[in-house]
Amino acid sequence: MLSMPQLRLLPIIVLVVLNYSHTGFASAQILPPDVQVRDHVNGLRSAALSSPLRATSIVAIEISAGTLNDTDATPGLAHLAEHILLRHRVHSENSVTLRDFITLHGGRLDAKTSYNTTRFYFEINNKALPTLLQSLHRFLSEPDFSNPTIASEIAAINDEFAFLKTKLSWRLRDALKPATSEHHPFRRFSAGNFESFSSRSLDEIKSDLSDFFRNHYSAAKMSVLLVSPDNNAQQQHYLNDSFGKLPSSNLVYTPIPPLFDQSMLPLELAIRENVGSAQMQLLLPLNGIPLPHARSAIEYLKFWSESEGAGSWHSQLLATDLLSQITLESGIPAGNSASISLSITPTKHGMANTTRLINTVVASLRALLSQAQAAPLYDDFLRHRARDQAIPTLIDRDFAYQVLAKLDEPQTEKAGMAPQHFLFGENFKARIHVDNTLRIMVHGDLPATQLSPVFSVPYSIQRAKSEVDQGHDIHHAIALSNFSPPIQLHEMTTLPALARYAHAPDVVLQTPSLTTWHSIGQYRDEELLVRLSLDIPDTTRSLRSRTLGELWYEALKRASQNTDAKWYQHSHGVGLQLRGDIASLQKNLHDISMLLGTGMSESEFSAVKADLIRDWKTPPSYRFAFQALVDKLREVVLRSEDGVDEKVQTLQTQDLSAFDNLHRSSLQSLNATMYIYGATRAQAELLSRSFAIQHRTGNAATVVDSPSLDQPEGPADTNDTLSLALGSDANALLHFQEAPNTLPEDDAKFRLLLPLIKRQYFSSLREDQKLAYGVTVVPVTLDSHKGLALIAQSSTSSPNELQHATRQFLRDFPQWLNTLPESRFEQLKISLADELLPQPLQGEALAEHYWSQIASKRSSGDWNTAVKNALSQIDREELSQYFDSVFGNASQRSLILQGWPAQDG
Repeated sequence: MLSMPQLRLLPIIVLVVLNYSHTGFASAQILPPDVQVRDHVNGLRSAALSSPLRATSIVAIEISAGTLNDTDATPGLAHLAEHILLRHRVHSENSVTLRDFITLHGGRLDAKTSYNTTRFYFEINNKALPTLLQSLHRFLSEPDFSNPTIASEIAAINDEFAFLKTKLSWRLRDALKPATSEHHPFRRFSAGNFESFSSRSLDEIKSDLSDFFRNHYSAAKMSVLLVSPDNNAQQQHYLNDSFGKLPSSNLVYTPIPPLFDQSMLPLELAIRENVGSAQMQLLLPLNGIPLPHARSAIEYLKFWSESEGAGSWHSQLLATDLLSQITLESGIPAGNSASISLSITPTKHGMANTTRLINTVVASLRALLSQAQAAPLYDDFLRHRARDQAIPTLIDRDFAYQVLAKLDEPQTEKAGMAPQHFLFGENFKARIHVDNTLRIMVHGDLPATQLSPVFSVPYSIQRAKSEVDQGHDIHHAIALSNFSPPIQLHEMTTLPALARYAHAPDVVLQTPSLTTWHSIGQYRDEELLVRLSLDIPDTTRSLRSRTLGELWYEALKRASQNTDAKWYQHSHGVGLQLRGDIASLQKNLHDISMLLGTGMSESEFSAVKADLIRDWKTPPSYRFAFQALVDKLREVVLRSEDGVDEKVQTLQTQDLSAFDNLHRSSLQSLNATMYIYGATRAQAELLSRSFAIQHRTGNAATVVDSPSLDQPEGPADTNDTLSLALGSDANALLHFQEAPNTLPEDDAKFRLLLPLIKRQYFSSLREDQKLAYGVTVVPVTLDSHKGLALIAQSSTSSPNELQHATRQFLRDFPQWLNTLPESRFEQLKISLADELLPQPLQGEALAEHYWSQIASKRSSGDWNTAVKNALSQIDREELSQYFDSVFGNASQRSLILQGWPAQDG
């Protein structure tokens, strides 16, 4: 999938061009010592991390080439190359594709093409790692692809383009192009679609791809991370025999100019887009500054800007009444130049005085630079960042991509060296000036005279008044005092990493209305975690009680905003999560228990009721068409997922006395379960006593609900087809098939069947028939209803075509299953069995595991052992019979949801 960094929406984008002063600082981009970095003779830079307890291995790759390396003749070529690599055959021309191979070996993958880089992430069963490495080596050494594969992936990219044109971030990027340097490759269309490839024949595109792989997918432009349970010697052997043998000839490095032309500043760019309230953004390009230095400078300034409290940079700017929010971060990473981005939400006063707002923000940034040069604070920043760069307990894709980004930078510091402090230099500071700004405003009412090149976004651009042009009319910046330093930044520390054989939770308190569990941590003075589940049966019995229950839930969220509680709803009531130290948790738990026992005034009830009805009536916004079908599936399968019209009509008839009756009866039947992670037993007992619900006085009236308001559970018919218009410009199909797996034997067959159906469904509808881009199969659990959903989304195929193809696929699948090679079937069983092995969990993963067991009142260990034992006994014939019992059994519920764009009726 093509990934573009988000363009922040804040109505002015100020570009301040900064020149680099060689009075600078050493790069702090050092990898943790456990990561073994190596430069190979062919130019490859690799990193290896041994993690002996891992059940899977990770191979992550970064290519130092992206959409800026497209050719003028073939826009979208880098994106197409990413797609093509995932389609290569692992063993031979007739073997499975790389996507299939990853799926069949219990893994997952991710791919991203950005301006400067292309990244791949592969996670796979440990036993399949050597095959994966050799397959990648073979394809990257001699890329080979067919015209049908190229045509199929161009169609997939065109479907992605249909989604992109509705995304605000892409539309804003398109409108930004006229403000960039005239011949910068940023101005090209980088995503790709049918039109961008139409001027070239398939043979010509194949030739372009061959050149692109040869020039850019070369060892010297590549970084690789390997994470596996093997020791470092074995890991180096793997890397030497695969990526270490890749060629490095014909390297092509295309110089890319700065994104913005300093001589054209200051500029004003107005973009007319409906973004609600007006937004601003100030970009500060760091032209001429080496990227590693620029990135560290931005991180250091961000470190200062995030300081909170009285006297901080952030709080002083908000006190000017010119803006209500401001953030500092890295801007658009396009080419060899970085930029600072200041994202601003102006107040009404700020919108009426934009020039003064700009002058004030730029002047404050200059002052911030002057204060941020103190060596002790820079050292503190380095220590702060070193903690963030430590190896996490659970190594995932994000960590892998962070390592790849650091591999691409020179490792200029060695362990034990004293870090240099940062000095911006006078020349650096002199470039932060209002005359070096691009001012971008985004709002739905701005005048526009032109349309952007790809997405036709209305915009206007003009030269802004310089400081000299303003003359006597200059709006002086509001003077600010010295800023308080960022030495008291609020840090979200990770939970304590428990020992491998940590003690399971134990009960510390049990009363008729509250059961409290706790687990101790390994370290002292760490942040604690509290999970609290409130079962409130009186709020789930009927449509009337559910609507009043939602109103109560909304009121609780509003009233507890100062506690930092994260609320959520579940099928039996509500739950929440809290973090903090003992003192803050005591106070927050006491406050929440008081809120639970407190009623509402007439005005409070009316306000929450009106807001809730308005929210229900507001149509949801869906990024993808199939998400609307998933919501509809919940509504139909769980008949307690009440319709909007029914909820609105019911709540409109309720008054405060009805809520009071429900509130009183709910408090009498409420049952709470609390889990405190990282606390001692004494601390857990102390926190338990802080949570004491006070019942309201007065007798609760008996709540009588009309049975007609409730609907029976489950779909009304066993085979329904529902159609609905979507808030999206794509067609979608969702085929839900109920598949009960209450027994370990059924669960084993379900787990075995899911990846096979998922892979073949994707291959059939996307790769073979080219009917849809978004194709997947997902497990579905909605309370007691379990099954799987086949999902397809397309901008070209109708819902009826998708449904016909899905039905044909389900008829053909048993025949394909019978032809599946026995070796692949057994390998899949081994991979699934490995996933069921008990894994040593740590930190939050262990806490979530314990909480899931407490909440579900079931031990997953015994269940997984039973499923694993059943898995080893299944053969293809049994799996085929299970498939027939699910999809061929008329008594099993199925539901087909079709959707199409609302504008097409």
